[in-house]
Amino acid sequence: MSSSASLAQTRVCSSAHRNTAATQARVVILRPRVTIWKDKGFSRRESEGACEAVQVGLHEVLAQTFERKGYKLRFDPRLMAQWEETPPNDGPVQALKDHFDSLFPSFRFPGCNLLLKTSLQSDLKKVTDSDEFDVVVLARAHAEVLTKSAKVIGAISTIWMTGPDDLLYFGIGVVDGSTGVLLYYCESTASGDYVSAPDSRLSVPVQKCLKQYFSGGPKHR
Repeated sequence: MSSSASLAQTRVCSSAHRNTAATQARVVILRPRVTIWKDKGFSRRESEGACEAVQVGLHEVLAQTFERKGYKLRFDPRLMAQWEETPPNDGPVQALKDHFDSLFPSFRFPGCNLLLKTSLQSDLKKVTDSDEFDVVVLARAHAEVLTKSAKVIGAISTIWMTGPDDLLYFGIGVVDGSTGVLLYYCESTASGDYVSAPDSRLSVPVQKCLKQYFSGGPKHR
């Protein structure tokens, strides 16, 4: 196992164990969990519309990224909501996401050793048709967006000197479909109007985040 961090705000954990048996990896990309807070200076609230837009955009970007590398999507991204939310799959999928999220309390990075030694197999086994895909991709993202009034307050108040910004912070985990072991995890950021233009703002950061996974894993054609 190895870990590395770059100066481009990207953190990577990569396991030496890869699914090299599959000639054409079948991948399931679960819908990302996204939290975006709008901060008005003296109050903050979660922006449901922005969360949904980023979730859809990040999900599509992940699907496109894996497809370009020769991976076969087990499900069309447009069908994932139905697959995830339909019984008896709804409970196991949510439990899988909850377990993944629990590794990052308060969005803190727990360290590569813990991540790469964690197995999600018990949750994964309960997901329907789990034998029909080789890898599972889980993603999470969060941001705290300052409104104009909050930025004005921040300019005259020292409490905002280390406060929130408009960056979207995201993490991507690639899990072995049979063992539940986390093969790869990366964290990075995206800037600009990632809510209205997720494809143009998220594509490059996501590709950079996953670069070491694709360069170190088996080639799929």
